[in-house]
Amino acid sequence: MEIILYGGSFDPIHIGHAFVANEVYQQFRPDKFIFIPAGQSPHKTSRPNVSDQHRLNMIEQTIDYLQFGEIDTFELEQSGKSYTYQTVLYLKEKYKNCTLKILIGYDQYEVIDKWYNLEAIASLASFIVVNRSRDELNLREPFIPFTLPRMDVSATDIRRRMLNGQSVKCLLLDEVEKYIREEHLYEEKKSD
Repeated sequence: MEIILYGGSFDPIHIGHAFVANEVYQQFRPDKFIFIPAGQSPHKTSRPNVSDQHRLNMIEQTIDYLQFGEIDTFELEQSGKSYTYQTVLYLKEKYKNCTLKILIGYDQYEVIDKWYNLEAIASLASFIVVNRSRDELNLREPFIPFTLPRMDVSATDIRRRMLNGQSVKCLLLDEVEKYIREEHLYEEKKSD
């Protein structure tokens, strides 16, 4: 069984995430494509801006749109920081004898040496590295380059735009934008 793991804060999940997921899925056609929202990233100082449940709801809407994928909440159920090493061990135990590929952007590849227990992860999984802001990738094994047309979309920029009342059209799937607006996510918190 081949599994592709796509982890991230997904705060919010946006059109760039959906585009990457779709292109990688269509190329590799794994048996399972698993979105794993991060709890507390070890490389970020703050937790996501909205609740885990809101992020799960937005990912579910994206899965409905893509018509493939599933969510695993392993990292959300852990206390403390989320480490890919622990997630890989969990998936290898849950899906015996699976071939595991971890989908990351080039930004994560650039800091991969800071990942906890990288050598052990590399012995259990390979990495698909999406170019993101680069036109070409020259990578060492076990890293598989995957080049896509540039699409510079950032969750940070989307949150800023929403806070400032600016348009996010074409940056989010329609259903995700509708959900964010109905739930009043990423709006400025009013003090009492």
